Parts: sequence; structure tokens; C-alpha cells
Amino acid sequence: MSHLTIGALCRAPLCELGCTFSTRIGIALCCRPSTAPPQTSGSSRMAGLFRGALLYAMVGEISARWTFLEQLLDSCIATLADLSPDLTACISAQMMGHTPRCLTIKAIARWRGLPDIEKAAEKLSRKLFDVVELRNRAIHDRILFETKEQKPYRSHQMSKKELHYGLKPFDEEEFKRALVLIEDRRKECANLLTLIREQVYDYSEP
Repeated sequence: MSHLTIGALCRAPLCELGCTFSTRIGIALCCRPSTAPPQTSGSSRMAGLFRGALLYAMVGEISARWTFLEQLLDSCIATLADLSPDLTACISAQMMGHTPRCLTIKAIARWRGLPDIEKAAEKLSRKLFDVVELRNRAIHDRILFETKEQKPYRSHQMSKKELHYGLKPFDEEEFKRALVLIEDRRKECANLLTLIREQVYDYSEP
């Protein structure tokens, strides 16, 4: 995907939420699609507003689904460490992202002599790296709308994997791909929890 280097940004009084104007590529941007200029038709205004609502809803869904995934990892820690969910939350709330959670699962599995769980946690951690960047970009990169045509852009904020700062054309397929991958990884987290329960607890019939 091509980049749009925006260079120095000047504040433009398009709305009170902090919109920007790019002097290099010459387009006015706003964080709210509903603030279209007067010459924009009513149907274009509504189409832009509707699309903006859909995109922001997808951001919310990505965030929510990732939360479910991390809560499954917390349950893995609680089961392995034989802790209650509330006590586990006191620990996991201090962890940022999946990496320290997976490392904790690996450490407890090593201590308890459960090599299958240790290997599974390592494998899952590597696979989660594939999707966490998509999640981060959806959450941390601001969506901006060109005020005339309501075309969306993404304000890329110099991520670890992509050293770029500035506008990029918005790709809705990235959001959709993130949702699919997060759901796939959520199922794998659930499978890890099942494996832990099978090895920690005795579910055999008497």
C-alpha cells in the first residue's frame, strides 16, 4: 500500500476534536465524517456518517474481542497457579498484552513439570504476534476523513514493525482480517485452557 507523507501539519478549525490539514498533499481532514463542508450533498453526508460509524464500530469490536482473548490467557494462569479469578486479576492487570501472560504460563508450566503446556504456550505466543500488530494499528492509529469526498485515511503512528509516521489510505480489509485472526487465536487460547485443565485436574470417571 502506498504511503502519503504529510510532513508538517497545521491545525485547521474543522471541529473541536483536533482535526488536521496537510499542507503537502493539500487535503482537509476531520476525525468526524459528519462535519462535511456545506457544498457536500445530504446523501454524501449521510453516507460518510454511516461509513464512519461502521469503521468505529469495527474498532470497538476488535478491542472487545482482544479483551476476551486476554481473559482466556488470564484463566490459563489462574488454573495453572491454582488462584481465584479475582486474585489472578490483581496480577494480570499489571501485564500489558499477551507476551507477559504467555511467559507466565510457560514459567508455571515449567515449574509444574508440564512440558506439553509449556510448548503450547510458546507456540501460541508466536502466533499471537502475527495479529497483535493489526490490533494495535486499529486501536492506536486515528481514522481521519477527507472532508469533501469523505474518504478515510489512517494516521499511522510509527509502529515497531513499520517505521512510518503520517497518513496512509485506509484499508477496511485490514480491520476485517484482524477480526478473523483474533477470533482464530481466541479459539486457540480456549484450546490451551482446555489442555491445562485436562493436565492439572483429573476429569476421569470414578
